[in-house]
Amino acid sequence: MDHLMSRIRQARRKAGDLRPILFLIIDNTNCPKTPSSKKIERLESHHSHKDGKSVWAHCVVTSHVIAQGHFTEIGPAIPGKGSMNAIHIVIAVLLT
Repeated sequence: MDHLMSRIRQARRKAGDLRPILFLIIDNTNCPKTPSSKKIERLESHHSHKDGKSVWAHCVVTSHVIAQGHFTEIGPAIPGKGSMNAIHIVIAVLLT
């Protein structure tokens, strides 16, 4: 990772860009219903990339900012029934 960051810094410096490098990481994780979670409530249908289909689950969206070795979490946000889905939450995070 250090080698990659060094190459990015060199390329940016060569282009005259001296701003700090900033990463925005957005992750949405499905917490699917399983036989042991019979009483789990407020589930919605979410696409599971792992299973390749829609599953009944909670979707937790987290976002993190990493800049100059510092890490900050924004969230987590849990879309509820009838509220924003994961895409809407990502857009809201980017606009704040």
